[in-house]
Amino acid sequence: MHFSAAAEEAHFPPSLPKVSRDIVLRPVMWETHTYPLLDGRPQGVVNDQIVDRCDAVVGTFWTRIGSPTGIAESGTVEEIERMNAANKPVMLFFSTRPIAPDRFDHEQFQSVKRFKESVSKMGLYGEYNSIEQLRQRFSDSLIGLVNRLVSQKDAAREAVSEASAATAGTKSAAKYPASLRFNETPKIEKMHRDQGGTVVQHDYLLTKLLAVGHGEELLQANCAVRGDRRSAERDILAGCSF
Repeated sequence: MHFSAAAEEAHFPPSLPKVSRDIVLRPVMWETHTYPLLDGRPQGVVNDQIVDRCDAVVGTFWTRIGSPTGIAESGTVEEIERMNAANKPVMLFFSTRPIAPDRFDHEQFQSVKRFKESVSKMGLYGEYNSIEQLRQRFSDSLIGLVNRLVSQKDAAREAVSEASAATAGTKSAAKYPASLRFNETPKIEKMHRDQGGTVVQHDYLLTKLLAVGHGEELLQANCAVRGDRRSAERDILAGCSF
């Protein structure tokens, strides 16, 4: 979980306790979890090293938005937009605490107000007027976030399990439909298999497979289990009798 200023703002510990089902949330910040690397834009390096690998992002804002990155108004804004585009959970909190006049930057504050207005059209955000209130509201929100993440992972596992069961049922009912055995197709020239039984002329045979019906159906079921279309294609082709 990536924290954009939230951990510093609320003085959260370096690791969060288990919340349910043996799940441990680990706060990740660029100040503590990146390493020096000259490899393009600074924010691009941060994205690659930590942002893209996180399951969710938490951001807090007070009166400053940050410095432009060349792509977004600030690094925090870029991270939020990047995670949101990847359909990963984003939790935002805005502070309403007063600030000393000599620390107030009008231009930065206006940027925060504009950003707050833009995200209000995308969902819900939280507000707080003290560190204690932020801690409480964040803890309460964390329960909902974890339940969401767990539900998503459970749904993904269930989908894979169902696809696996469907594929196993197809194979047990009949090795493969007769139309997939190529006994009604012209002889395939120069067909060879390697020692593992994988069809060498993969693309040519796949064309034949999908041309005789039922092929795409089996392919989708195998792909859900294998997680990779090319591996699923090889599995099906290796099981056909020519």
